[in-house]
Amino acid sequence: MTSRYVAVVGPAEATGREREDARRVGELLARRGAVVVCGGLGGVMGAASEGARAQGGTTVGLLPGRDRRAGDPSLTVAIATVTRRSPWRSPPASANSATASSSPPPTPWWRSAAAGAP
Repeated sequence: MTSRYVAVVGPAEATGREREDARRVGELLARRGAVVVCGGLGGVMGAASEGARAQGGTTVGLLPGRDRRAGDPSLTVAIATVTRRSPWRSPPASANSATASSSPPPTPWWRSAAAGAP
């Protein structure tokens, strides 16, 4: 049987109610055999991961940075999304959520290098 992958997203700074709800969602997804995919840190995503693992489920965290050890302890798999060869620059250390901006996206490393940028 092929597993379904379900992404759970939410704030890193979650209320108690949000964490309870997310944990329950993680539990229900795991009971149905889904792999829970999340941002890998705390808050709503950490709670969903905890709930899934409590039911024997699999959780995958796509971490915003270079260090897989920064992920929530309940993750089954932690993937660092910024590596030495990543085309995108690392987000600021204080970033804990996605933001909308009218600015252009960051310059990939291969274009920066070609233009002589650091």
